[in-house]
Parts: sequence; C-alpha cells; structure tokens
Amino acid sequence: MEIKIFDTYNELSRLAANDWLQLLAPVKNPLVCVASGDSPAGLYKSLVQLSGDGKWDAGKYNFLGLDEWLGMNGQDEGSCRYHLDQQFFFPLQVAAGKISFFDCRSADLQAECKKAEDCIANNGGLDLVILGLGLNGHVGMNEPGTDVASRSHIAELDPQSVQVGQKYFTRPQELTGGLTLGLATILEARYIFLIVSGLHKAGIVKELLEGPVSNSLPGSLLRNHPGATIYLDKESASLLSEKTLAHYRVNMSDNTAAHETGGSFDILSTRIFAVPRERLFRAWTDPVQLARWWGPKGFTNTFREFNCIPGGNWIFTMHGPNGVDYPNHSRFISIEEPVQIILDHINAPKFRLAASFEDLGGHTRLNFRMIFDDKVVRDAVKVYAVDANEQNFDRLQVVLDQVDG
Repeated sequence: MEIKIFDTYNELSRLAANDWLQLLAPVKNPLVCVASGDSPAGLYKSLVQLSGDGKWDAGKYNFLGLDEWLGMNGQDEGSCRYHLDQQFFFPLQVAAGKISFFDCRSADLQAECKKAEDCIANNGGLDLVILGLGLNGHVGMNEPGTDVASRSHIAELDPQSVQVGQKYFTRPQELTGGLTLGLATILEARYIFLIVSGLHKAGIVKELLEGPVSNSLPGSLLRNHPGATIYLDKESASLLSEKTLAHYRVNMSDNTAAHETGGSFDILSTRIFAVPRERLFRAWTDPVQLARWWGPKGFTNTFREFNCIPGGNWIFTMHGPNGVDYPNHSRFISIEEPVQIILDHINAPKFRLAASFEDLGGHTRLNFRMIFDDKVVRDAVKVYAVDANEQNFDRLQVVLDQVDG
C-alpha cells in the first residue's frame, strides 16, 4: 500500500487522474469500478478535462458501478448512477454497453449481484477500483462488520450512513440499504484508489492507518493490498503521527508538491511509465534522447557537454518558445544504474536533483525530487515547477513511445 498527501483536493484529484491513466495505459480493455460521492468527484472532473485535451480516450474502457441505493437506478435524481452519469459517463460520452450498474428497482436483486460478478469474470478481473471512505470507515456500502469474504450483496446501512446519504438528494429519502460489491470482490482488484479529503475525515483516516486491520473498519483492509494507494489532502492527513508517515514512507506529493524534511525544502514530482526501468534510465543517460524531452513544452536544447559519470559536467542551453535562452550547468554526483541519478544544478536557482527509478514489474515509477537549501528559492521555483515538470514528463512519454529502446 502507498500513501500520497497533497496540499489541496484539486492537486490530489489531478495526480490521481494521472496515476489512473499511467497504470492502465498498457491494458487493452480495462475494467474500472467507479464510486459515486463527493470524494472522487474531482478525479472524474480531471479525467473529463484530460479527455477534452486529447490525453485519453474512454472508449477502450469498461465500467462497473460500485454500489446503488435500494429502490433506485439511474432514473432517480440523487442515485449513485445519476451522479456518475452527470459527472463522468455523459461528459465522456461512454456508450451504454460499456457500463454495468446495479439496477436496484429490479425485482430480482440477487440476479443484479450475479450480473456484477459475471461482468468482472467476463472481463478478466477488475483492473482498478475507485473508493471513498465513510465517516465510520465503510467502503462502498460495506459497513463495519461486513464479512471479509463477501461478494456483491444486499447491504444494510448504518444509521450514520443513512444520515450522511441525505446530502445527495433534494428532499428527504428513506434509505434502507443498497447493493454493493463485497469486500472480497474489491480486494481482488489489481489496483485500488482510496480518495479522502477534508478535516472531517482526519479522525477516521488516523484510525484506518494507525488502528488494527479489521472488518470493524473496512477501509483498514486496504493496508494489506499491494496495489492500493490512499490519496489524502493535508486536512484529512492532519492527525497522522510522524511514526505513521515514516512507516509508510509517505509520498508528500501533489505530483509536483513541496514539503520540508530534515532542514531541506523539496519539490517532488512522480509519474508511472509503462516501460522497464532500464528503458527509462536510458532515456535519462543517452544525450540524444535526453535533449529531445528535457524541459517544458515548446523548449529545445543545445548540449555543449554531457559527461554522465560522478563528477561529470552537463552544460547546455534551453531555448524557450519565447526566444529566450536559459544557460544551465549541472554536475553529476552519483549514478547508480538503473536505480538512481543525483546531480547538482550549479547555476541559479541552485538545487540538488535526485531521480529514482522504482521497478513496478515492467512499469517504472519515476520520483523526481528537487532539493533546496532555501525555502524562499524553493517556493519561487514551485510556482512554475508544478506545470513545468508535468510537461517535462509528457515529453518524456513521447520519446519513450517513439524510440525503440
């Protein structure tokens, strides 16, 4: 399990969307289970925006609904399907045949449960599940005490969930239960994203991560899942102890986020690339490839010296799309193929860059950490590094797609 903490909910949503696309890029026809609710709404908004920008096509995806209120389907305003239609399916123009969802108006609810499980089996398993977290730790409609071995089933609702659920409706509703994927079904997914935000969730987040793993708090079961990622904003993570953060090696990242550790001031950018780390490492150490992708969109490079060994110089000029030239001088400190590259950026702004390449079994997570001695300099760089590093990674992806490594 991995934990990522962000300055804001918008930053959280943007990186979660990026992680979704990176993880599932190599999958021919992914099956994704989507949850309704406030927590993942920003993720869906980011994905719709990325689709509009031509960054991904939802047409290759199949979608499965996580849960639905008893007595409702997509025709009911406030239903889970209704909200996902408005936020996600309709804006992306997802074909009806690509969506499988509980119809809780059906006279045969057990058949609806079987339909969900058959959808998963027919698609070769769930590739990704999107979850929110209830105030009592529920995921989907799996309330505290739900059997860990449960499959899709009819769920009874905790009184607190009934009360909170009223916010999705324009008038009071009698919410008695729902249909939901079970805990066993969810935990068999290849990847799980748990999205939590807001100060009101800080207490349950602390209990989830620092208390026992138990179905008395269903969300805690994710701690044993190797493909689970928990996305938190700073408010929802505000009660976590330093011991917990250290234990999970928490990535304090908004994909380009700033944080302070050990007297230094960092900006950390991450992305998962669907290539082996040896291939990604070569794109960093081959000057021909590096010159093609280094820098934000519209920049080109002229390398004067590139000696990729400890103590070696990297001297080059970045040519901006506005006609301005930006001289750069860096010196390599450490090269550990294919694990890590460390270099010092000598001219202003001064910082140390540590790039690590994490093997994910055919994929690679790139951790791109800029380390500053001065908080003022870090904060000034962060203003443009947030978008610049994302554009840099986009250009790197193009090179990886085009060059036979």
